[in-house]
Amino acid sequence: MLDVIDKIVSDDISEADYNQDYIMKLNNINYQKYLSKEQLSLKEFKTFLINNHDEVYKEINDIKSEFLYHSITHGINHNIRVLLFAFYLGKQLKLSDIDMRIILDACKYHDVGRTNDLYDESHGLRSAQKVDKIVDSEIYKDLENLNTLKAMIEYHSIPDSKIDKIINKYKISNTSRFKILASILKDADGLDRVRLSMNNRTFSDLNPKYLRIPYSLSLIKCSHLLNSMFINLDKKKLR
Repeated sequence: MLDVIDKIVSDDISEADYNQDYIMKLNNINYQKYLSKEQLSLKEFKTFLINNHDEVYKEINDIKSEFLYHSITHGINHNIRVLLFAFYLGKQLKLSDIDMRIILDACKYHDVGRTNDLYDESHGLRSAQKVDKIVDSEIYKDLENLNTLKAMIEYHSIPDSKIDKIINKYKISNTSRFKILASILKDADGLDRVRLSMNNRTFSDLNPKYLRIPYSLSLIKCSHLLNSMFINLDKKKLR
């Protein structure tokens, strides 16, 4: 799916070609309440991707797609978008290289335990049970890093109120670090919820009030634009 990234960073792309769904959602009362945060423009996001070109391409190329759940809703395209959102958030928060590695791996493989596209709180647990057989970075020889990755993945599909239970289960010692990384994963995954209600007039499956990181609020428009681009590209492939 690197052709999507190529399209985003191309010179001839116009935000006006892809913002119809976002404009429709601006009448949503939830959006009106939480969109006081200035939205990142497509041009700004494109510049960000260009400035981080090699790293972004490598991460997408390195996705082990054979382990992913294959579907339109929770498949490779979803994982790429979640990765892009988390990559942006991680850079804004100036994560260390190790923490960036953990969050990007979590984005790639947070849904590998899915068995369907329905609401399923248990898929995070099943994904966490599989992920140590997928990732192979040296950083996971440190059990704190591996447990942080597993805990994030299990936690992403359950309510925020269960965070202490997850921290205790995985014996996470650096709780402040875990909370930041887990929030990035939850927000990046949540931002892509717009895909579930594209072209549905004012209704959106994304409710901005549940986003945890201030920078995440600035990516709502980008999520609509990216999803529109992916849909457009898929339609062209079917022709």
